[in-house]
Amino acid sequence: MRRLLSICMVSICLLTAVLAHAQDQQPRNDGWEVIRACVADVPSSKIPREQWDFEGVIFSETGDGVRAIRTDVPTSYFVAFDDGTSFASAGAFSPNGQWFAYPVGRMNWYVNSAGDHFYVADSILVVSTDPQQVVYRVPWQEQGFGQTGSFALPRVEWIDNEQLVAYREMGDDGIVNPFTAEFTPWERETWLSRLSHFSPDFTRAIVHQWREKVSGLYDVENDVMLASFESTSRFLAWMPDASGFVMEGQNASEGGSSTDRQLDIFDRDGQYVETIFSYAGYAGCAVFSPDGHSLAFTAEEQLFVADLLEKRISDYCLNESGIQFWFTNVPRWSPDGNMLTFGYDGYPVLLDIHTLEMDILQYRTGNILGWYPRQ
Repeated sequence: MRRLLSICMVSICLLTAVLAHAQDQQPRNDGWEVIRACVADVPSSKIPREQWDFEGVIFSETGDGVRAIRTDVPTSYFVAFDDGTSFASAGAFSPNGQWFAYPVGRMNWYVNSAGDHFYVADSILVVSTDPQQVVYRVPWQEQGFGQTGSFALPRVEWIDNEQLVAYREMGDDGIVNPFTAEFTPWERETWLSRLSHFSPDFTRAIVHQWREKVSGLYDVENDVMLASFESTSRFLAWMPDASGFVMEGQNASEGGSSTDRQLDIFDRDGQYVETIFSYAGYAGCAVFSPDGHSLAFTAEEQLFVADLLEKRISDYCLNESGIQFWFTNVPRWSPDGNMLTFGYDGYPVLLDIHTLEMDILQYRTGNILGWYPRQ
């Protein structure tokens, strides 16, 4: 519920002060060249488990929890459950994929006419993602209304492979190491509960200010706002080296409609660099390849990959094949950065972005959550 409180007046003033400057920094253009790199054939058959040959572990979310598939284990297995006491949909993987953290507590069904449930989380479970599961528990206090735990509760945030953002009673928030129970209090003016999308080096974070319809870039070390943007989009991804990020914003070009959007690159201090793509409606998601040289994103129900070195975008034309691909979840990169996986009609697709070869695995799944190396 603390996330529903108004942000402190200091933060409001800081965001307002930098907004005009940020607007002046952002000229608009149509983005980079888009090249059609169409997938020639969508497979008509699915590959049975005994013929799978992908590397690493692929994790997906179904209605009952988070499951893993890998070629060295003869069956899928659960990593975490999603039920009335465990809320895996609000969980997150550690950067190396070896741990999954998710809130647990209780839920009251249908507490209002909108069909919302009331969720209360009192701790986080941190579980290893291999079949021989190890479990840790740390205190974590949050609550909220929503039809699913992912809407009602804040998503768990990892700082690195050993530390989590911890919310506790009476605003006693901080950073916790779940393996040693070491807790570091958050001793800054800006509330930790207002921050999200931490940079990989934990020096920057995003503050969404929903009422004012702006977002701010926060300097963690100096406890100050660096920039502000006329966007509250959750479509945001940090470069792996924390040198910058991409964020969805409204297209401000002359004659543009209120539904026109664009994907912009900013440096680590929030200064506009350039626009890479413009589109109508809303985009779904974006994720950088492990080396940071490519960005996979979805927009207009299509899958694109931007080459940040060549400054061009590949359109795989998947929704022009007569078979509809619904990109409602984030495409995920393989550990070597050569392939993407995403859901198609309830099955995981493996797409080689260089050869454009596509495989569909014989395995029922939901949203793809991650593709990580084996431990």
